[in-house]
Amino acid sequence: MAMITVAEESNNLDAVLVNIADGLDRKIARQLDIMVRLVEPVLLLTMGTVILFILVALLLPVFEMSATVG
Repeated sequence: MAMITVAEESNNLDAVLVNIADGLDRKIARQLDIMVRLVEPVLLLTMGTVILFILVALLLPVFEMSATVG
């Protein structure tokens, strides 16, 4: 708020508001990048677990059938 008050007094409000907006954009972009870096490994592990579960569900009956036949 102090920056806006000083900018109004110095007749430089547009440049200060653009500067504040750019700073907020950089902050949000940085936070979004950090969040994506944290969520990506969790999603990969979840997808791997689901694929492993599907493979076990498909191959377990085949192994049980081959054990009873052989």
